[in-house]
Amino acid sequence: MTDRSDESEDRSRRNNLMFCGIEGNPNEKWDESELKVKHFIKHNLGTLVGEGFERVHRIPNGPKTNGFAPIIASFTRFKDKDRVLGQAYRLKDTGFYLHEDFSAGTRKIRKLLLDKKKEIGAEVSKAKLKYKKLYVTLKSGETRTYVVEKGTDQVVYK
Repeated sequence: MTDRSDESEDRSRRNNLMFCGIEGNPNEKWDESELKVKHFIKHNLGTLVGEGFERVHRIPNGPKTNGFAPIIASFTRFKDKDRVLGQAYRLKDTGFYLHEDFSAGTRKIRKLLLDKKKEIGAEVSKAKLKYKKLYVTLKSGETRTYVVEKGTDQVVYK
């Protein structure tokens, strides 16, 4: 896929979050999935969804977490999605996962950047992955921005 089509697909997925580990079955109805996600957000993340969702459904063939297929939730408002994503830290060590929905090309780039973060892990004081860039502060105080060079899959810093 080209950069342009990845970016276009990522824009269309901008309001989506993927919820992993929520109980259910792959054939449940959309409204059942929506109720489960609303309950999960309220009880596990301590927040509410303002205007709700455009669509919520399971991905029956998606990667299973705790034996359950993931749920994609398309939020009506980006602000609601961003607020929920901001509470994802509360899921640490719970067996549940929450992450943004990206195109396959963007997921590949993000994986390369996360691999780089692991590679330099001992040197890292602080790191943040934002879209297709990895921002790192080393223990020495130096800050670096890592990106993946187009066409080479090489991770470089600027």
